[in-house]
Amino acid sequence: MTHVIRSAAVPRHRRGAWAVLLVSAALGLGGCAVTPTPRAEAVPAPVLVDVAQARAEYAARTHELHLPEGRSWPAIPEILMEGAVSPGHMFERGVGQQEAEFQWYCVWADVALAEPARRSLAVTALGAFDETGAWTQMDDNGRALFGGIQDALGRGDLLPLTEYAASNCG
Repeated sequence: MTHVIRSAAVPRHRRGAWAVLLVSAALGLGGCAVTPTPRAEAVPAPVLVDVAQARAEYAARTHELHLPEGRSWPAIPEILMEGAVSPGHMFERGVGQQEAEFQWYCVWADVALAEPARRSLAVTALGAFDETGAWTQMDDNGRALFGGIQDALGRGDLLPLTEYAASNCG
């Protein structure tokens, strides 16, 4: 006697219907899965500059920004000093400009914190930070940080500015 092994789940006469149903379902789902997703636009490579060019950006921007009376620009930031980076190190264009803008911010922060008579003037100046290139290039976290500082200053709360200056304005 010969034994035929059959699928217990699908009787022989119904296998054809199940096969058609499974193939149809696979084609239907496959059509959905094959739909291409739009690709993001290619991001252009950044323009790079050497340390001398970044220092030139810094110097040019310091001539455009106004410091409070009696204050002067700090020394060139450490990152832009000769020897601070390895030979051949390159920066993204704009780093020197942004370093000047952060130095500017720190000088005005110091006035806001150390000179109560000029605090209002300093708070107004700090409010213009959102018009700088540093702000434009900043991510959402940075904007939230500086926006939060400005909101606190508007309420007369100096703590966020104090904390920022202690950590970043050395």
